[in-house]
Amino acid sequence: MSDQYNGKERRTRQGWHIEKRITVGEMITIFTVAMSVMLWFAVEDARIGKLEYITTTTTEIQDKRDSAQDEARKAMSEAFSAQITGLGAKIDRVIEILIQRDKGGRGQ
Repeated sequence: MSDQYNGKERRTRQGWHIEKRITVGEMITIFTVAMSVMLWFAVEDARIGKLEYITTTTTEIQDKRDSAQDEARKAMSEAFSAQITGLGAKIDRVIEILIQRDKGGRGQ
């Protein structure tokens, strides 16, 4: 046989070429990228879970504070109303005393 080949040369690359084999380096790279993505998602999931817990806890605490403030405001309002009513009664008594003094002073 002769070493001379007269057909089309297939050993030289001409343009884009896809091979059916995967090298060990490519496998390691794919594995590393996959693990990095999975780790990133796990960290993000943990961060989101913490934020949800903080938000829920903060909302509950704020609701309790709001309720306590509403109760305190209502109690203060009732106490203030009672004091105003008491002052009104005292002012009425003072007016009555002044009126009686005027009547008593004019009659003398």
